[in-house]
Amino acid sequence: MQLRWQLALVSIAGQYPTKFRVQEISLIQILDPTHETTPAGVQRASRPASLSGKNVAFISNGKEGTVGFFKHLSALLKQDYGVAQTRLLVKSNYSAPADAHIMESAKAFDAVITGLGD
Repeated sequence: MQLRWQLALVSIAGQYPTKFRVQEISLIQILDPTHETTPAGVQRASRPASLSGKNVAFISNGKEGTVGFFKHLSALLKQDYGVAQTRLLVKSNYSAPADAHIMESAKAFDAVITGLGD
């Protein structure tokens, strides 16, 4: 079932608050973008007790803003948490799910961080 709402906009002319005149009525149709079914339960991946000595992958949406962000995050994780290695995996399309080869590559890492940027 798709939910639809209609909103009437009224332009009022005259001197407020003593005189009102309706000049124009426009209808705007607002659609509810939420999915109609309840998603199946998802089990979270196990978390490592520590990042020390771990290999971490970043999955980027491919936009320019992620490059500097992940470079900085990589340095922080290595310096402050003892992360051994990081690797940036970049999606081929920022608006689509990660490609199969990226998801397969991510399995080789101890932790994976996703992010986006503009």
